[in-house]
Amino acid sequence: MTENGEKKQSKSMGRSRRNALREARVMVLEALFSREYGEGTHLSPKEVFPAKDDLDPKSREFRDRLLMGIQENQPVLDSLIADTASGWTIDRMAKVERNILRIGTYEILHEETIPFRVSIDEALEMAHQYCEPEAIPFINGILHRIGMEHSAEKAMAPVPQREDPGS
Repeated sequence: MTENGEKKQSKSMGRSRRNALREARVMVLEALFSREYGEGTHLSPKEVFPAKDDLDPKSREFRDRLLMGIQENQPVLDSLIADTASGWTIDRMAKVERNILRIGTYEILHEETIPFRVSIDEALEMAHQYCEPEAIPFINGILHRIGMEHSAEKAMAPVPQREDPGS
């Protein structure tokens, strides 16, 4: 394979990895949203997610860790979100919005390898897809503030540069 061909393959694999992680986040969002109607029951990844899916093993591991971590840390996450969202309680927020905020907050605080900006961008992508337009700046502001106040080192770290798509 040529050097150029190897770069194209590498970029393609990178994009599919990002898409797989996005799909994992959406799966967690759907599970958390449906849990809202199940009287707060604790969800197990084996109960919620299909035994066979298109996710690679690392994305599956990320998805399961995200679901379990959010549930285990939910009281702290909810308190932090509510404290940051001046004038809002967690119960007043729309179900989708509060679950996107839980995902983003958990990632910012607990997923060391995911850059701060990526966590926010991914939350905003879900917000664009599932929320009303006015929710987008609301989610962005809360996640940005949480990152700056509770994970400043991560928030201020430079974002790793991707390869130039034109090369």
